Amino acid sequence: MNDDGVVVGYTSTIGNAELRAFKWSFSTGMINLGTPSGGDSYATGISTEGLVVGNSVTADGQGLQGFAWTQVDGLLNLDSPVSGTYTQIESINGVGQVRIIGGRA
Repeated sequence: MNDDGVVVGYTSTIGNAELRAFKWSFSTGMINLGTPSGGDSYATGISTEGLVVGNSVTADGQGLQGFAWTQVDGLLNLDSPVSGTYTQIESINGVGQVRIIGGRA
């Protein structure tokens, strides 16, 4: 949750086991952030400015790849599936610095 009370996380619907990242606020309600890979996704943090970061399961199901989401740009994949480099994102602070916890190459 950021200082404006905007919450991020992940959820699923009844009868659907897929996890999807979301952003929620009183003014917008819950927004499904989608997934860049088609697999499960979950948001791990939000900055003061509203930049959401998180991870999604790779298309092959073998790892996680980082993403960012903004109201203007939507969901952006932060990894390079072509080179096979994936990054796991733990959080983002108020000034937009991202904490990376691991990855695979």
